[in-house]
Amino acid sequence: MKIAFDLDGVLKSISLAALKTSQLLGDFSPIRLYRTTEGYPLLNPAIISLPSDELYVITNCSSSESAREKKRWVQHFYGNKINFHWISLSLDKWGKEYVDPVARAKLDKMYHLQIDAYFDDDPSVIRVMREYNEADLKPPGKMFSKKIVFFKWGPWIEEVY
Repeated sequence: MKIAFDLDGVLKSISLAALKTSQLLGDFSPIRLYRTTEGYPLLNPAIISLPSDELYVITNCSSSESAREKKRWVQHFYGNKINFHWISLSLDKWGKEYVDPVARAKLDKMYHLQIDAYFDDDPSVIRVMREYNEADLKPPGKMFSKKIVFFKWGPWIEEVY
């Protein structure tokens, strides 16, 4: 089985207060720094996987430098057991302007990797991914032959959409 995880808020801790403050101030530079340099492991993927499963991280990074830092963090705490993949979309948006393109880009990456299950902490992203996946399964625009199972995991409760 191929299981993928978002990084921030699922495998790695994130400060929702810092995220909300960045949103209110319209300045996302503090949260970008926090995301790449801080955090502790939240979820041990070994708890919900078998040794034969393939594990992936699919995360949004603001730059290749951010991706390198996040990949280094993943390797430090999880070794080479988790394959690291990233997308790069603007992090200075909020709500629908953030959720729709991030959900689409992550889902396209999941199709490419043939992911079976995905964990994310953002309930809006999970909801939109489910909607896109259902629509992609329907002819005539059938893009993928199987349904991905999506799980909402982490402290984020309220949708911001």
